[in-house]
Amino acid sequence: MSRNHTEFDQFLRKQKEGITPNLYTLISISKAVGKLGDLDKSKIVHSYASELGMESSVLVGTALIDMYAKCKSLSDARSVFDLNFTSCKTNPPWNAMISGYSQCGHNQEALELFVRMCANNIKPDKYTYCSVFNAIAALKCLHLGKEIHWMVLKSGIEMKVTSVSNAYAKCELLEDVQKVFEG
Repeated sequence: MSRNHTEFDQFLRKQKEGITPNLYTLISISKAVGKLGDLDKSKIVHSYASELGMESSVLVGTALIDMYAKCKSLSDARSVFDLNFTSCKTNPPWNAMISGYSQCGHNQEALELFVRMCANNIKPDKYTYCSVFNAIAALKCLHLGKEIHWMVLKSGIEMKVTSVSNAYAKCELLEDVQKVFEG
């Protein structure tokens, strides 16, 4: 039995013993269940978070979004996001949802949510941009890639060049890849 299965079993046992999970327990178990990719277990964790009123906590809600995305259940991830975080002005829930879309191949949705994030005056960070560049690379969307690269340079955010260079390489712009590495 894997460590993540064991962690989930211990979580359930503690609930049966009447031990209420705290914020950190819910975050930890969300990560473990996400690694398992088990949607049924995800729903159990989400149910506990909702019952305890912690679903709307940025930390727990972000963990739930990430967990559902890793289980390939973007509708559940989006439901948590829409219910709790559409007016949230901090990055983590937005990043988790954008990343989830990108990781599951829903690249257009990732970019649409990124545009909405920017329209809501939420400043992207290096994690946001990494997911966005992955979506751009998958879509081979050169024009947008250059625009986003300019936004990164203008913001002064330092990020790994691999995300940017991967986007340019997939768009078959090897000269631009070389420029990224040269700084």
